[in-house]
Amino acid sequence: MVSFSENRKIPYRVILCKYNEISLKSSQYQKKIFQILIDSVKKICIRENLHLQSALNLKGRLLFFFNSEEIPAALFVFRHIIGFQSIAPAISVSRKYETLKHAFIDFALQVLQTGESFAIKFKSIVPYPIKAAKVKNDFYNLIRQEARAQNKKVSVKNKGATREFTIEIREKGTYLYVEDIPTLWGGLPIETSNSLLYPWDDTVEEQIPAKLLLRRGAIIAPVIFDNTRSSQTVTQTEYSLSSHSSLYDLAKYYSEELPVIILPVKNLIETLDSMIPADHSPYPYYYGCFLKLLEKIVLQSRDRATAFYGDRNLHFRGFISNLHTQMPSYLAMGQNLAILQFVPEAGFSFDDIQFIINEFRNQNNQFSFNKEVQLLQEKSLLNAQKSAIVSNSHVPSFLLQLTHGAILDGHFPTPEELAKVTSNPRIRKFISSIVHNKEIQMISGKILVKNKQ
Repeated sequence: MVSFSENRKIPYRVILCKYNEISLKSSQYQKKIFQILIDSVKKICIRENLHLQSALNLKGRLLFFFNSEEIPAALFVFRHIIGFQSIAPAISVSRKYETLKHAFIDFALQVLQTGESFAIKFKSIVPYPIKAAKVKNDFYNLIRQEARAQNKKVSVKNKGATREFTIEIREKGTYLYVEDIPTLWGGLPIETSNSLLYPWDDTVEEQIPAKLLLRRGAIIAPVIFDNTRSSQTVTQTEYSLSSHSSLYDLAKYYSEELPVIILPVKNLIETLDSMIPADHSPYPYYYGCFLKLLEKIVLQSRDRATAFYGDRNLHFRGFISNLHTQMPSYLAMGQNLAILQFVPEAGFSFDDIQFIINEFRNQNNQFSFNKEVQLLQEKSLLNAQKSAIVSNSHVPSFLLQLTHGAILDGHFPTPEELAKVTSNPRIRKFISSIVHNKEIQMISGKILVKNKQ
């Protein structure tokens, strides 16, 4: 399919949005989720300086109307909105046959180039006085006739055509489009009832689990373990998020500001170092205590929310664990917690995950999880041992050191040895102090980065 960029002179006024997973929900739940999605679109448009004129909820479609000159930018933004399966720039015309015919022929001839083939799809949600076969046959003949008059050589090809035009006659309006552009991640709209913590370390590998759950409608609250400050000094200086570019990339998918939780762990690490046997690797102990920190935040949030998404409290359901960069022995630590551990990569093989990472790392305007990667789910089998191969990062960062450290340095503790340290009253007191003195910063991403002030 030819890129939309070649057709920018066409006066599109509407973005026709298709959804997939929403249609699987009950009709009552759909009403709720459509309102969530439409409200999210409105807020994102305001943030991106797009002037949304109106929104229309039709059976099987959501339509958003803009000034024609804003459609190219709006399409780029809409590819990032979670909840849409695909989007199409469209023009709206009258359903009267003669008017529709002239509008469609003009539209098709603006798009078609010499040597291209085309097909026509005709969908009518409401009764239409003329049969679909006659409409398509008339339009095929007229397009070829007019193309010859313009010295354009075009042909009809029902399968594998260069251009596939669609006419949709719906309960409100008739819409013409020629492109069906997959969104980046598809999925279900963001809901505050699905909020999860995720230890964040700014690597490409760890962004994949976040976005696999992002497309499940989850709010991902990144957690940064700050090993430069103690819980006693956290109020004196603010942690700088400026180097964490991937946080802002994650935030751009959300319509509200995203909470980032910073936990000052310097004093905890120093105390652990004084308690760990000399021949033991310190990293499993660090990681075990960090899991206890996550557990405490989740359990506390169920009684009293301290993190927010817009005007809604976040009651965390659990935390996300990154299968790709962790050893199975580390993953097992999370099984002894009183909270849920989500491992979104578990349904993929290592090769599948590596493919997603490579596509994501090299992504361009054509990248789409829906189009290029989702089929992997149909053939993938659970392969946790293979998926746990160590990441090839050239410079392992703090969290990666935690999960690689046991390989490089010292004895890996038994569950009993680890539990003895993590349950020590002194360590438990540190954990409570860190959670109490945590720092929360709110971040907002921007899709149209060039327009950022």
